[in-house]
Amino acid sequence: MPWLRSLSGRLDGLPLERAVVLLPARGFTPDFLTPPPSGPLGSIEDDFAALRATRAAQIRDEMELFASQHPKANETVERWVAHPRREVRRLADVLEAYRMDLGRARRLIAASGTKGMRVRVINDVRTRDQAFIVRLLRTLGYRASAWIVPGRDYGLTISDSRAGVQIGNGGWNADYPAASNLFDSKFSCGAYRPANPFNNNDSEFCDRRIEAGAERARRLGITNPDASTRAWTKVYRDILDRAPWLPTVTPTWTDFVSRRVGNYQFHPLWGILVDQLWVR
Repeated sequence: MPWLRSLSGRLDGLPLERAVVLLPARGFTPDFLTPPPSGPLGSIEDDFAALRATRAAQIRDEMELFASQHPKANETVERWVAHPRREVRRLADVLEAYRMDLGRARRLIAASGTKGMRVRVINDVRTRDQAFIVRLLRTLGYRASAWIVPGRDYGLTISDSRAGVQIGNGGWNADYPAASNLFDSKFSCGAYRPANPFNNNDSEFCDRRIEAGAERARRLGITNPDASTRAWTKVYRDILDRAPWLPTVTPTWTDFVSRRVGNYQFHPLWGILVDQLWVR
């Protein structure tokens, strides 16, 4: 999508750590960061206004709860508790600077001939993230709506080209620590199986030029691992520019064990190896 490609380079110089530190992979995230929509036709501008209007008492209460679960963020919490109105305005300013140029995005969409297109955003449950994406697409000129497919049927639906899924939510865990793993499973031409609910290439992405780059990177891995790493980096950057997926989160976790537990081992793919623990 051209308006997504137009975002390249817009992060330079923005203090996004103000937002990132409040969005840990696990645990409580302050609710005021995602204010409820004012109505079914609300805009992004409404969301920013609601964020800026958050009551100081709510900010303090939620930041104190945040601190109880994320002690490493104490410095951030102290700043928010001491100056809640100042910090929420600063955060809103950063997020507003980060967002795309809506005027340019609308012009690109109009030029693409897709303005006014019906877009259904699929998910297995209703979430604030889904509601935000629907509002964003409406702001950009699409006739967007939520599409809920619960349970196991969700995965089977987004994988099947016959369902005509346009945009949805998903994730991927590597099967083994190799740069080729994500590409082979999710972005290679060979991974795409049309009209099949067990298709892995949900985005139906296939680019022969990128495919050739991936094959070159794979072969370099045998003789020149450093060059192979650089080649794979280019492959994934090229895929990111084409935007079949929009990466949002790389999860992490922390394990707590008692003093009675020994032989703790952590696997980079599967996490804690429970069968290797012993208890005194």
